[in-house]
Amino acid sequence: MRITRLATSGSESGLVTDEAPRLSFALESDHPGEALAHACFRIADWETTTTKQVAINYTGPLAPHTDYPVRVTVTGTSGETAEATTSFRTGRLGGPWQGQWITDIGFEVPDKKSPVPMRFRYRFAAGIRCGAHGPKRPRWASTNSN
Repeated sequence: MRITRLATSGSESGLVTDEAPRLSFALESDHPGEALAHACFRIADWETTTTKQVAINYTGPLAPHTDYPVRVTVTGTSGETAEATTSFRTGRLGGPWQGQWITDIGFEVPDKKSPVPMRFRYRFAAGIRCGAHGPKRPRWASTNSN
């Protein structure tokens, strides 16, 4: 028995969310007639056992800007087991946000009309960093406060 896919809210990796994720997984087995007996999910101090493979709601606590490792252990009807891991990260979770406009302080708006937005650009390379635990990709997050 093998877990071929483990996902949080449909994403196999890199999920950043402000909502409790839904968990799902897919299984394969070389044994004819093998089926899921039960699955045990563990995220931080939260744990649940289920017989479902999709739409398993995480009901544990969430803190802003936190990485949550997810581990699932499944047991088949033959008693065979398999494990898989993934993770997700939370965003602001509705917490306060402060920002300032980036502008040219000397720019004057004629006729008290709304100015055309200024565009600021900066090019950079976002390569892979190597750390003690192997390569890591940079994480990017942005918000739009319309």
